[in-house]
Amino acid sequence: MGPSLTGFLIADNVSLAGSQKTIADNIYSTLSGMDCSIVSAIDGDYYCRRHLPDNRVIDTKLYCYRTIGVVDCYTEPQPALRSTLVAPPGHKVGSRSEEMPF
Repeated sequence: MGPSLTGFLIADNVSLAGSQKTIADNIYSTLSGMDCSIVSAIDGDYYCRRHLPDNRVIDTKLYCYRTIGVVDCYTEPQPALRSTLVAPPGHKVGSRSEEMPF
């Protein structure tokens, strides 16, 4: 193993440890405009995914009610469903929020 290959492998491992991406992943991500990672593929996810939007707060302006097996949302209140309201209007939700209120 030559010194240039050894240097590349060291740099690749440093990149992988710091960003969860190899040097090849970073190059492919740049070329494709997507988020590509061999670690994601090994974990059972896709090799490349679209970039997620910034975590901006969204004002829902919806009335969401729990029904059988699902949550239905409306732009106006539903008086008959008042007891099952799970997300009142004005509830702030992050666009990348892991937890939804319902």
